[in-house]
Amino acid sequence: MARRWRLPESLRSRLAGVHGRLVEVEEIDDSRMLVSVGDYCSQVLLDAGLRPQIVVIDMKTKRGPYEFRIPAEYVVVKVENPAGYVTEELRRALEDAVGKVKDGQRTLIHVVGEEDLAVPPLLPLLERGSQVIYGVPDSGMAMLVVDDALKGRALEILEAMVQEDE
Repeated sequence: MARRWRLPESLRSRLAGVHGRLVEVEEIDDSRMLVSVGDYCSQVLLDAGLRPQIVVIDMKTKRGPYEFRIPAEYVVVKVENPAGYVTEELRRALEDAVGKVKDGQRTLIHVVGEEDLAVPPLLPLLERGSQVIYGVPDSGMAMLVVDDALKGRALEILEAMVQEDE
């Protein structure tokens, strides 16, 4: 039986809004580890010539369909993850993608469902200094630079999620 973790209502307000800082594409340094979460912001990065090592999308933006153009150099991994949850399948795909960065592999994780909660399980896996770019509806792109404090906050969120068996 697969496990999944549900975001309780009490945590929703903690995750809402902008974390990190809003950035323009020109401010992003792709010489360091770069991860993008969200269709529109990932496409903006790719169109600007930036190549995140890991891209997480769900083929939707603002809950509507989005025609994402997947570059040929990405290995595509498809996982299921319903809204409001983090599935074991998503966690495993994130771990695998981070592990394969060292081999030079770029991974695109196509989430069937919703990718909104991919950032908390991703942050503890990344090296300090890694950049995570994610979309903020009607505001643009936000950037998180991974440090120990950020990893700790992500672990707190994961620990507070409610584990369920599917």
